[in-house]
Amino acid sequence: MKYIRKHLLWLTITACLQVSTFAQSNWPIEFPLETSGRILLYQLQPEVMNGNQLSARAAVSIRRNAEDEPLFGAIWLRSNLITDKDTRLTTLENIQITEAKFSAEEDPAQANILLQILRQEIPKRRLNLALDELVATLDSEKNIYRDSFKNDPPDIQYAQQPTTLVLIDGEPFIKWDEQLAVNRVINTPFLLVQSPDDQLYYLYADGFWYHSSAIRFGWERISRLKGKIRKINRVVKKQEKAHPSPYYGYDDPVPSPRSIIVSTTPAELIQTEGEPQFTPIANTKLLYITNTDDNIFLDITSQQFYVVLAGRWYTSSHLRGPWQYLAADALPADFASIPASFEKQEVLTYIPGTVAAREALMDAQIPQTAKVDRRRAECTVTYDGQPQFEPIAGTNLFLAVNTASTVIRTNNRYYCVENGVWFMANQALGPWAVSTERPSEIERIPPGSPAYPVRYVYIYDITPNYVYMGYTAGYLGGYVYGPTIVYGTGYHYSSWYGNVYYPRPVTWGFNMHYDPWTGWNFGFGVGWFNFFSLRPHYWGWWGPSLYRPFYYRESYSSNWRRKVSPAISRGGATNNLYRYRNYAITRDAVRSNRTTTVPRTSRTPRTPTRPNVRTVPRNTPRQLTNDIYTDRSGNPFQRDRLGNWLRLEGRGWKPASPSTNPSLPQVQREYNLRERANNRVNTFRSQQQKVPTRSNKTVPQPRPRGNN
Repeated sequence: MKYIRKHLLWLTITACLQVSTFAQSNWPIEFPLETSGRILLYQLQPEVMNGNQLSARAAVSIRRNAEDEPLFGAIWLRSNLITDKDTRLTTLENIQITEAKFSAEEDPAQANILLQILRQEIPKRRLNLALDELVATLDSEKNIYRDSFKNDPPDIQYAQQPTTLVLIDGEPFIKWDEQLAVNRVINTPFLLVQSPDDQLYYLYADGFWYHSSAIRFGWERISRLKGKIRKINRVVKKQEKAHPSPYYGYDDPVPSPRSIIVSTTPAELIQTEGEPQFTPIANTKLLYITNTDDNIFLDITSQQFYVVLAGRWYTSSHLRGPWQYLAADALPADFASIPASFEKQEVLTYIPGTVAAREALMDAQIPQTAKVDRRRAECTVTYDGQPQFEPIAGTNLFLAVNTASTVIRTNNRYYCVENGVWFMANQALGPWAVSTERPSEIERIPPGSPAYPVRYVYIYDITPNYVYMGYTAGYLGGYVYGPTIVYGTGYHYSSWYGNVYYPRPVTWGFNMHYDPWTGWNFGFGVGWFNFFSLRPHYWGWWGPSLYRPFYYRESYSSNWRRKVSPAISRGGATNNLYRYRNYAITRDAVRSNRTTTVPRTSRTPRTPTRPNVRTVPRNTPRQLTNDIYTDRSGNPFQRDRLGNWLRLEGRGWKPASPSTNPSLPQVQREYNLRERANNRVNTFRSQQQKVPTRSNKTVPQPRPRGNN
């Protein structure tokens, strides 16, 4: 007892003096016990993640005095995770050390004393773990399911010249635009109007104007503009000059006129620059097309083409189709042999069994979290007329159809999910309050319902002042599907056409592709959408789930703001919806012990905001080696500088081999995963450093584009 009181007193004093304000990204962490003693906590080895609950183990070393030999052991802990996918950091909160194991020679009473010290000290420290380390090292995957998605191929168009696919959500919905003084096709992300001067249709796309006597075909580039279109063009150019598009990088070629394909049904566009050019992939019987941004392959043996769209594989004997869906686990075996150094390495994400596919699966299941102030959070729902509800198949739920919000009725109560937050009301019109419950039947919403994404928004914990919520990738349209991930459910949902147009999430037409750090993004071959409107949200948004036009006007301000859209920006984009809320959602700061309110500031799309997650704090006295691991039973292993493995036996380290240590291969695997995690972090850092900054000194003046 004297030993315990002595050390607990010392820990109380040192805890007040040594509160780290830096993100912990350099392991092990040192906990001073006395002037001559310390505890070293080695890097966490995650085991299971369930919602925002993480279970992990870690090696520890305790030295009571400077003269003593270190005593090695292992601990198991449970913790809540506060995840910030913008900074790529996770913070452990409410840490509970459930078990500890030390050398078999250690006296049980002394081992219990050490356990109490660890339980007293470690929860006081704010532990941070790089998200990429968590993704790469998580030891257990959840059950991988295959929901009833719709995988029929869209209308896959093939072109051998620069082409833009213009998408219209069904039959053209044309309304008079009073501010533009023209008829406008509302259900498309493009600026598509009909001039009263000549009754021709005019399309603005990729910086150029085109006209046609019909919407679906006959589009030609026009260089001289007249009447109403000339006036609209001046407004468009003025807006573009004030808000340069982030879609094109500074080293990209100046856009040129393109062929136009218009589709009123779900469609995708694949294109090559002229005739396809093939290059073999080493150690396989596969060829890939090099003169395209798309992922197109040819199997020499079967002479079949393979293309991946929205994470799904389709195959055909000709590039012009017809195409058929192919499950990822039915790909030819050679796809699994594509090397990690492959030029189009993104494709590895969609090939079962690859490291990239595994990491994407894990990342899709790690939630973005936030805590919501129950008193200050607000929700506003607008309907086109009186609220109208329709049943959700297979459930007792009803979904509001004449609103852009996701409003669900059940048992005479109304629930709404707005930007990753659950709200509840007793009336369809509100007032709305932060919900402390999520109806159990939400889990039964089928993919065929446009409300399906809210299945991936969760309530984790409740306090008198806050509700801890979070969403996984499914809320943004990215789903675990069998052994890989896909984008969208594949269903075409019916939009609302009334006095206003309320669109629904779509899967096809945007060439969605996956990035390890920003999630799902627009492909580069879809052309530049001109999200032009004097009132950008007036007509709503039609496109990938929950993404919004790059320019928007917030309801609480008349000022224009720039918003980072992960679907457009090529650098430093974010999938964190909580960043842009104008009510009180807070994120626990990952670099301090404070809680900060997310500011409503404009974001610069091409300037990364993520910190260097592996920066060594200046007050770190020395570099400690992070070379201690444990197996699942808690037995410590060490890897020396020559790559040899040692196992702790008693108080000494002795050579280990798989024949005498059956758990060594699993420890070796965790070592490899940790190395992979370090590579992910370093790759992320190097990519972010390559992104150009938007300062007046380094960025050239906007170059001319399209019509003058």
